[in-house]
Amino acid sequence: MQALLEYVENLQDGFGKCVGLMYKSLRCSKFRQRTDLLVQAKSQTEQLSTHCRPKLLHSLFVNLGHLLNNVGRHQDSLDCCDQALKLWQGNARAFLWQGNALHNLRRYEEALESSQKALDLNPKFANAFLWQGNALHNLRRYEEALESFQKVLEFDSKASNAWAYRGIALNNRPVGI
Repeated sequence: MQALLEYVENLQDGFGKCVGLMYKSLRCSKFRQRTDLLVQAKSQTEQLSTHCRPKLLHSLFVNLGHLLNNVGRHQDSLDCCDQALKLWQGNARAFLWQGNALHNLRRYEEALESSQKALDLNPKFANAFLWQGNALHNLRRYEEALESFQKVLEFDSKASNAWAYRGIALNNRPVGI
């Protein structure tokens, strides 16, 4: 497998190269190289827009958005999620990753809107409640944030991140409430 991954950059531009670059980035231990591979994959995906089925292209953009966000390329992540949502708005995960990127760009109102759209599509999406709570917390809407974190805990009482964020929101809300 490793020998095959060395040839990814030599593939002709297109779907195979895009997927190969994404896969290679997942197998890469060097952060900078992983980031470079994902940026190349994004470029390949953008070139596919006229040759590829919309749902397949949507899936590529959503997955790239997720991976780019994980390496700190939040604007690139947002660009991918926006492209995915232009193709199809029926995927709650696309809205989740869009909201995640917006949150990391400190665009909390927009992140809140994306989380709500994800929840409109999937009312039991615990991660959407988690990111909704984070956005509300950053907007200093602590009581609403607590409600969102509580929803996560209703789905999974062992969700340590929801417990931690809930504690932070409790600590940050004004005294006397």
